[in-house]
Amino acid sequence: MDLLKKAKPTIEKLLNLLSTSLNIESAIIDDNFNLIISTKNYLKYKGLEVHSPSIKKVLSNGRTLVNKPGHMLECNGCRFDNKCPSTIEILNTIKYKDNPIGVLCLTSFTKEGRMKLTDNINIYIDIINEISDLIESLFVNDYQYTEFDYPNSLLNSTADIPSDTESNDHLNKIKGISSDIQKLKERVSKIANSSSTVLITGETGTGKELFAKAIHYTSKRANSPFISINCASIPENLFESELFGYDEGAFTGARKGGKPGRFELAQGGTIFLDEIGEMPLYTQAKLLRVLQDYTIYRVGGIRPINIDVRVIAATNQNIEDMISKKEFRADLYYRINVIPFNICSLRYRKNDIELLSIHFLEKYNKKLDKNIKSFSSKTLELLKAYDWPGNVRELENVIEYAVNVETNNIIAPSSLTEKITMNSNTNNLNIKPKIKNVEFQIIKNTLDKYGWDASGKTLAAKELGIGLRTLYRKVSLYDIQNK
Repeated sequence: MDLLKKAKPTIEKLLNLLSTSLNIESAIIDDNFNLIISTKNYLKYKGLEVHSPSIKKVLSNGRTLVNKPGHMLECNGCRFDNKCPSTIEILNTIKYKDNPIGVLCLTSFTKEGRMKLTDNINIYIDIINEISDLIESLFVNDYQYTEFDYPNSLLNSTADIPSDTESNDHLNKIKGISSDIQKLKERVSKIANSSSTVLITGETGTGKELFAKAIHYTSKRANSPFISINCASIPENLFESELFGYDEGAFTGARKGGKPGRFELAQGGTIFLDEIGEMPLYTQAKLLRVLQDYTIYRVGGIRPINIDVRVIAATNQNIEDMISKKEFRADLYYRINVIPFNICSLRYRKNDIELLSIHFLEKYNKKLDKNIKSFSSKTLELLKAYDWPGNVRELENVIEYAVNVETNNIIAPSSLTEKITMNSNTNNLNIKPKIKNVEFQIIKNTLDKYGWDASGKTLAAKELGIGLRTLYRKVSLYDIQNK
């Protein structure tokens, strides 16, 4: 449409600003499938010719579309075949008087860019919607447009997007040398390519989302979106529209053209339902139906939308207790708990504390422009003696505080929070290692005597006068190995 061509100078400024600030390429295609405006790299890699099926799909249904170029039905017949230079595309309509006149495309041509977009897909969906609204606001009368200031809100939307230099190897982001962590990392690799639901359990701060991302990015779905939703942060009356989206006119204030829900945005990838115990019972029933037939309906919509999404849920609550109190549906629990995945608390794997502390020291040295070399031996003793009810998240908070207040190149006990030093007095520090050493040797000797297999451990637990579960916990806690 000529309207887009008339607004071209202003729109070009906006697209170039976005390209510079977000390190992303963009283009606008009109309703006749002509490339009207694009950034230089888009033109360099894709040229002027437009492959129309995806554009036609967005124009016809008015929905935001996340594309996996070269791997979709709409890609059939494209000159790039299965070697599309784009690694991901987000497409959205541009409208004039409620009629589609073109499509805005955000894209990346690198693997790193794809990972950045899929990791932050919710933010980019908001950005493309806001850009589309801005472009539509140019047209105030029939073929007229007005210049506008680029609002700070648009660029502020990107504050939480990590830089391209951040590592995308999510499995390696999980730090730990304990046998518990090593076993969990091995389990990630085993279950990654399954489509079955996973329920991750563990205390607050143990890193449930970190493991969920590791499962996704180790799987064959790694090139598709990972969509995270915190069930505790969504008002009850908005749950359904957040998960399943809404159609235009579904309620007062609904966005023109509607809005895709998190399940649609996760198409082909993974949706992570964090703190699922906080989900209202009414929404639990809706989710159960989705997990039964993998079809959703937008709020106010009548058209079924088929989805291909893996569901990973997480909770720090005892779901079985919630079921007995009728606070959680038993049938949904059985649907989401196909693959149980429990993360051990930090107090049971204290040999990970030093490695994690060093990792966080490096992180906050960089962030706060400090050059602290290490921890004093007394500081490490204090850190290992504390029970960490807030787990890894609490440890990170303590290290960040210490890096802020420490003025020398070694973190001293005085730079730890009072909570750590008050809960770990000198007497405890002196006696705890001795108790640990004695227990370690007794358990190891008993296992050497009866054997390290299941029957041997049963006999060892009986001789030691402890339960089998307690034996397994202490073997893990002290990292006792058959050597």
